[in-house]
Amino acid sequence: MDRSKIGKKSRNKGASFERQISKVFSEWLGCKVRRTPMSGAYGGEWNLGGDLMFDIDVPWYVELKNRESWRLEQLLSPSPCGPIVKWLESTWDEAAKEGKVPMVVFTRNRVGTYILLPLFHVETELGLRDAARLPIVAFIPDGWVLTPIETLISTVSRDQVLNWRTARDNFEQPKPQARPAC
Repeated sequence: MDRSKIGKKSRNKGASFERQISKVFSEWLGCKVRRTPMSGAYGGEWNLGGDLMFDIDVPWYVELKNRESWRLEQLLSPSPCGPIVKWLESTWDEAAKEGKVPMVVFTRNRVGTYILLPLFHVETELGLRDAARLPIVAFIPDGWVLTPIETLISTVSRDQVLNWRTARDNFEQPKPQARPAC
């Protein structure tokens, strides 16, 4: 098979996922959400945050991943490892540069879409004082919350997202430690 076609399929798969998640966030938050263009030419009224840009102030630096290489078991083990951990680490670093909260949204073929967010953000800035009240949730070492995208959207209101800045209380979460490879 022609290697250029594999790359094109991969780009199309990623772009399709970005459009899908843009639509989900747009409907949830009642705002315009677009894929961040590679050119970086956007700005002005748009709030850039990773793979998505919003026309409202949101707390997140969003990294979107539609890859086949991950398994939930890698995250739920006593010593999390695998590609998701690497995504968390790089997203944490990029979010810190932007003064945003890291959010990783990921899926693969024939599997649901999941969101990873720092526990401190879910409980303090989004106002869910006890993240264990989310209908479906897993807690990952180093203070991350894993939940299906539908669960977060059905539990957290638009107003909770818009009021995140007033809920922030200068709590500084330490960066997660690097994990060994699986």
